[in-house]
Amino acid sequence: MEKLKILVESTKIDNYGPFKLYELNNFDFEENLDLQEDGGIYVFTTRSKNKDGKYNHNIHYVGKTIDFSNRFYHHHKAEEIKEVNPNCLAIYACDETEQDRLEIDLIQ
Repeated sequence: MEKLKILVESTKIDNYGPFKLYELNNFDFEENLDLQEDGGIYVFTTRSKNKDGKYNHNIHYVGKTIDFSNRFYHHHKAEEIKEVNPNCLAIYACDETEQDRLEIDLIQ
């Protein structure tokens, strides 16, 4: 299992969260991830620092899962996600009701 480096333990993305933020470092979708959270929302982003020293996230893909540990292995959108070359994976552990609401909100 691949272990991703945690960048930030608790952050907000588009005023939602707290998300745990991981550095992707050329993640190839060929391994399961060593994540402790059960299920919730995940977001592939490109994180960049603005001129004020704060970070912005360009959201590329939003999804939900009941098990983070095996969700990314051979992900059905892996090729599309790799094309945009995100540098972060944000995850937010939550129940299925909240997953549905947040997924819709973050996509819009």
